[in-house]
Amino acid sequence: MITVNQRPYRVLARPTVVVCVDGCEPDYIAQAVAHGRMPGLKQVLAEGPALVADCVIPSFTNPNNLSIVTGVPPSVHGICGNTLFDVASGTEVMLNDPKWLRAPTLLAALGALADAGRTVAVSTANDKLRKLLGHGMKGFCFSAEKAAEATCPENGISGVVDLVGMAVPPVFSAELSEFVFAAGVRLMSRPVGQHGRPDVLYLSTPDYVQHKHAPGTEGADAFDAFDAMMNHCLGPLDAMGCVIALTADPEQVLAMAHAYKPRLTRFERASILNRCAALVRERSVDVAALISAASGLCLKDAIDEAGRITDVLVFGANECLKDDGQIFSCDLTPHGKRRRACTQRDPLLGVITAITPFNHPVNPVAHKVVPSIATNNRMVLKPSEKVPLSALLFANLLDEAGLPPEMLSVITVDPREIADERITKPHVDLVTFTGGVAIGKFIASKAGYKRMVFELGANGANDPIIVMDDADLDAAATLAVHGSYKNSGQRCTAVKRLLVHEAVAARFTELVVEKTRAWRFGDPSDATLDMGALIDEQAAQLFEAGVNEAGAQGARRLVGNGRDGALYSPTVLDRVRPEMSVAMPETFGPVSPIISFANIDEA
Repeated sequence: MITVNQRPYRVLARPTVVVCVDGCEPDYIAQAVAHGRMPGLKQVLAEGPALVADCVIPSFTNPNNLSIVTGVPPSVHGICGNTLFDVASGTEVMLNDPKWLRAPTLLAALGALADAGRTVAVSTANDKLRKLLGHGMKGFCFSAEKAAEATCPENGISGVVDLVGMAVPPVFSAELSEFVFAAGVRLMSRPVGQHGRPDVLYLSTPDYVQHKHAPGTEGADAFDAFDAMMNHCLGPLDAMGCVIALTADPEQVLAMAHAYKPRLTRFERASILNRCAALVRERSVDVAALISAASGLCLKDAIDEAGRITDVLVFGANECLKDDGQIFSCDLTPHGKRRRACTQRDPLLGVITAITPFNHPVNPVAHKVVPSIATNNRMVLKPSEKVPLSALLFANLLDEAGLPPEMLSVITVDPREIADERITKPHVDLVTFTGGVAIGKFIASKAGYKRMVFELGANGANDPIIVMDDADLDAAATLAVHGSYKNSGQRCTAVKRLLVHEAVAARFTELVVEKTRAWRFGDPSDATLDMGALIDEQAAQLFEAGVNEAGAQGARRLVGNGRDGALYSPTVLDRVRPEMSVAMPETFGPVSPIISFANIDEA
């Protein structure tokens, strides 16, 4: 027996092979087996135990594999996702470095038995995972991706390509799995003895189907080849007398949410939301600091957002306690009876997919998550890939407040990889999205007859400020500047066009320029500043180019258009025509284009 992370393990006398199949959400397996696409796995399921367990959240390759080999969740072993905000360096880093691993692995513990003649081997598809799995391990540990570069000092083995008899395949290909399986068979075919055939072999394969094709569709036919490939490996291993265990890196968040049936009372839901509100108030400084660091918003705006989160939580808690039923008297007409009719509102009880934008890292998240909790629903949240940390913090606070984990899952991944699946899967009952019109239309085209709740931003009645010739110009200029630059101008409710009557245009413009010059911007963590950075350098470059284009078309730059990375100075333009790109589409940045008009009809 050996003990790892307070869990006892029995070391088997027979050679043991563990295969982690990346991307095996249960629906894929069930559909593929039902359609006759995986006869090999069907036999495995029939002859051995088949169990479905809750996956770790977030459900990615590294967190799941490390949970398998440590026997503990990410909160213990430390590999909690794809990326992490490193406070020491002030940057977002990939969680591929073993320095982030906080718990020993079962592989390392087994490798420590090398002096007793035990051999451990690990073959992964990608090298980033190999470095984590092989940390502190004695034995063979190499990746298909870097097989040609394997050396004895680094990997415990050399000549891997010759051993396997295959060329190194492209990353994220079916051949990469084939290489991993072939390596496993070759290793197990070696003679028994010191550093010969492994006693324990861990294989991890890549996902090349699930992110692109829904279960049961023709696109999932690649499982045919995968099944044949796996059988080609498992058959010989079984013949060698190996104990074989198939586990998975399961993207089964939706299935988990669908299976869970919340039973929280109104009081319990209100209590959770109120406790979370108290936690946000108590840690408002830390919450605001994370919002600012993750998004570039100035600390003033981040503090405001932390306050708004608290408001949403309290409002949601209050709504939980409202009796939304109604009672009607029925004897109001000659034909009526002396009775009363009662109504009860039953909200949707299902799984909600929520997609939120970057500009307010937590507030739109709260506006979606809180109503979901208040109505006893389950939500799978996809925050913007540009600001995932704030959403994860909010989820952690709700967890601390007592929310059952099945009621909220947060996934942080490139939206192009999971967009269709999170919208089209049968488990999804409602899709809610806050963002641009183009993406909203795309989601609507995919969602079909599912319920949809969208908040879409575009040029509309909320975008311009209209200043007439009898206006209080100083007050109007103050309103215009605050509306244009607060939150770095990245708000759907921001002032994006300044329409001013030609009779007062000159004076109004002077006031706007004066107030813009006084608007302090720079380091987002400086609590004295009025504006921080934009979401990223690409956004700043876009505004810079747009203002330059407007200048070439006849607009006049009066102040601003300075850029340093993602920092972009508040900018004022006049002589702007409505058809210019700084006025027609939604600017979504700290740019104030001034357009004059002769009368209200023209405006």
